[in-house]
Amino acid sequence: MFNSSEFIGEFRAEARDHLAKLSEGLVSLEAHPDQAGLLDELFRSAHTIKGSARMMGLEQINQLAHLLEDALAALRSHQAIPQPALFDAMLAVVDALGVMVDTAPEISVAVDAERLSKNLHQALTAERASIEADSGFTEAGQATANVPLLTTAGLSSPEDTIRLSVGNLDELMNLAGELVVLKMESASHLSHLKRIAEASRRLSGIVKRLEAQSSYDSTRITAITDELSERVNQAIKSFRQATSAANQIIDELQTKVMESRLTPVGALFASAPRLVRDLCRQRGKQVELIIEGSETELDRKILAHCATRCCI
Repeated sequence: MFNSSEFIGEFRAEARDHLAKLSEGLVSLEAHPDQAGLLDELFRSAHTIKGSARMMGLEQINQLAHLLEDALAALRSHQAIPQPALFDAMLAVVDALGVMVDTAPEISVAVDAERLSKNLHQALTAERASIEADSGFTEAGQATANVPLLTTAGLSSPEDTIRLSVGNLDELMNLAGELVVLKMESASHLSHLKRIAEASRRLSGIVKRLEAQSSYDSTRITAITDELSERVNQAIKSFRQATSAANQIIDELQTKVMESRLTPVGALFASAPRLVRDLCRQRGKQVELIIEGSETELDRKILAHCATRCCI
C-alpha cells in the first residue's frame, strides 16, 4: 500500500522548485509574451505539481494546480492573450499553492480556492471574449468561459539532474578529502621506494669497489644486489603508473564534487522580478529590471550566508 507520508518531504522540495519556476517564469512571460518554450515549461511545471499532488492524495493542491494548468493551456492554444489581469490571477494561484505546499499534508492555512478560481475564470473569460470580438466570430451556443481541452504534447522532457540532500553532498566532499589524503600518502610511499632504490644502488657500488680492491669473489653478492636494484626499480615503475591513474581520478572527483556544491548567485535575487512587478502594478508604473552576473557561481554555504543578510 502506498504510504504518502514517506514521500512528503520530496514532494514539498520538488513542488517548491516548480513553484519558483512558475513565479519567475510568469513574470518573464508577461514582459516577453513571445516565449513559447518558456510557456511550455511553465505548463509542464503546473502539470507536474497537479500529478504529484493527486498521487499524494492532496486534493486541494491538485485542484488549484489544475486551474493554473488550464490557464496556461489557454495561453498555449491562443484562446487567451497575455494581459496583466490574467497574470495577476495566475500569480495569486502560485502564491496560494506555495502556502499549501509548505503546510502539506495537513493544510492548516485557509486558502480561498473558490475566489481564486473565480478570479482566474473571469480573467480567462474576458481574454477569450476579447479574442472573439477581435476575430468577429463567436460560435453559437458556446460558453465563453470554456477552457480548451488539455493535451500532453510536450510533456516528455527528460531530466538530466537529480535531487541530492546537502548532507549527502557533504559526505561526498568528506570522502573526496579522504581520497586526497590517501593520494598524499601514496606519494610518500613512492618517495620511500625511491630511497630504497638509491640505497640498493649504493650497496651495489660498495660491493663492486670491494671486489676491485681484494681477491674475494663477490659475484654472488653482486648478482643479489643487482637483482634487488632491478626489482625495486620495477616496483617503483609499476607503483608510479598505478598512482598516476589514481591521482588523475581523485583530482577529477574532487573537482566535480566541489563543482556540485556551487549554486548560481542569481538565486539570491530570484524573487526580485516578482517584487518589482507587483510593486509596479500597485503604483501603476512601468519598470524594466535588469540583473547581470546571475550566472556567477558560489559555494552553497557562502550563498546561504549571503542570503541571511540579503534584503531581497
